Amino acid sequence: MKVLVINCGSSTLKFQVIEIEKDTTFGQERLLVSGIVERIGNCGEIRFTLKNGETLRETKAVTDHAEATRKVLNWLKSSGLLEHEMIKAVGHRVIHGGHHFVEPTLINDEVIDVIESLSNLSPLHNEPSLMAMRAAREILGSTIPMVAVFDTAFHHKMPEQAYRYAIPYELSAKHHIWRYGFHGIAHRYMTERYSTITSTPVEQVRIVTLQLGSGAQLLLLKEEAR
Repeated sequence: MKVLVINCGSSTLKFQVIEIEKDTTFGQERLLVSGIVERIGNCGEIRFTLKNGETLRETKAVTDHAEATRKVLNWLKSSGLLEHEMIKAVGHRVIHGGHHFVEPTLINDEVIDVIESLSNLSPLHNEPSLMAMRAAREILGSTIPMVAVFDTAFHHKMPEQAYRYAIPYELSAKHHIWRYGFHGIAHRYMTERYSTITSTPVEQVRIVTLQLGSGAQLLLLKEEAR
């Protein structure tokens, strides 16, 4: 099965097409295509690469993430990867799921509306993801299922003393003001990959994971605390 994965940042769009077989070991999926559109909203830098070495390098204005998504899908179509329903599903990384989304969720109109209502929690990231979803649905139609995967979902089982802020409880409960946690998709991947490599049951994993960058985060993982 071939899956298209789309990861929208505030001014970038990264994507991969990954092939997964039934007996594929976790972390050993086959990468077929990858690429990035940078400096969206300005003079964009486009770099797409097929596994066979075919590439696209282009510097061209890209208005928004919807246009970036269309460029990706048009290139995949020209490369033959959209023929005969070769791509069976699309996954979208979404930064903030608020208190609504705590697991991967099949995208429909209602889900899109709720994600949009959460945009004030992550205005630089949720809106680009919504643009990509809408553009992909417009081009691919309803025959290919699309799933939203939320960065905040991994952290939804944090203990109360970890997610509560030192503000009145009633205010926190009324407006859902608490520490949500981010980079959850990457933290989960590192946890499960470590579990596979070391043959350690995931419920016994005790590791420190780091996400270093402008939104740096450190996580001491105790599986039962998620």
